[in-house]
Amino acid sequence: PNNPSEALPDLLLSSALTSMSDVAGAVTGALYVQYFSETQYTEDSRYGTEQFSFDYWYSTPLYDCQAIIDSESATDNYKAAARITKAYFLHMMTDRWGMLPYSEALQGAANFQPAYDTQESIYTGLISDLTEAVTLFDANSSLNGDILFGGNMNGWKVMANTIKMRIALRMADVDPSTAASVFNSAYNSGVIGQGGDLHYPYLTSDAFDNPWQDRFQTRYDFVVSELFIDHLKATGDPRLPYMADGTAISNGTEYVGLEYGLENPGILETLLSGIDGRIIYDGTQQGGWIATYAEVCFAMAEANQRGWTTVGDTLTWLKLGIQSSCERWGVPSASAASFAALSLIHISEPTRRRGISYAV
Repeated sequence: PNNPSEALPDLLLSSALTSMSDVAGAVTGALYVQYFSETQYTEDSRYGTEQFSFDYWYSTPLYDCQAIIDSESATDNYKAAARITKAYFLHMMTDRWGMLPYSEALQGAANFQPAYDTQESIYTGLISDLTEAVTLFDANSSLNGDILFGGNMNGWKVMANTIKMRIALRMADVDPSTAASVFNSAYNSGVIGQGGDLHYPYLTSDAFDNPWQDRFQTRYDFVVSELFIDHLKATGDPRLPYMADGTAISNGTEYVGLEYGLENPGILETLLSGIDGRIIYDGTQQGGWIATYAEVCFAMAEANQRGWTTVGDTLTWLKLGIQSSCERWGVPSASAASFAALSLIHISEPTRRRGISYAV
């Protein structure tokens, strides 16, 4: 028992899933879309991480997933969960880096120089992996080490279909017929519904807490960006007090963002709005969304706009997406519905025809 020849699949699965923490609470992505600005160490907001390596993802979560898939002792439930988890990471990685080792990857000493696959072939492979994975689950078999769904097989199926929906939209302008088929298959097979938002299960212990918390316990390196604050103010967005803190100098009554990408801001922190404390210090509830109903709604709005589906209509899905996002952040339902209805008035016909990505 003290010299195992093979790692236990439940421990490998838990290990792989804990790496979702940094993806769900991503810092670099949030900076690049200008939700946040940096006050002291400003390299990231000025694209200093453009050459960031993807080695960690191969050596840690993907290695764990592949070990489960290759294991002779792992049951189909473990192999299915590992395939879906692997697809989650590779989807994120190809979105970020493009071509990656895929078909020859994760062979260890058997291949130290795996070939790079095109993004097209990676997407095609991930769709196949996800489709096969959902057929493997056995409700009569256990799945220990599952920190996301507690062994609930349906939760894994919903996650797989939601990822397939995302991939389909990435392919939309390159292979629209295949994308439409994959999208509708995913939706019809069951994606995240209202109230089913998938949140990474942060704990209060330091080892598994929200990664944003560690960045704010003794530092104040990130504040909300001027662009983001000004937009929320201009649109009367009720999510503002749930996404940002009021400035210290105003006793929390004023919201002020910092211009993005400054090399030396030279501004007192008390004059700026930080990230709302509920995101930072209560990561069990906020700050780590893996997939949400709001995203599904916006995806359905785009699918309607592209003529892929007649389920609902574009404006209805947009309204549901905005309302769901507001409620997820803590806005009361009535205020969320009112803001969603008002938001649709400001979406012009030319904008609806062009196709727009809406913040979730």
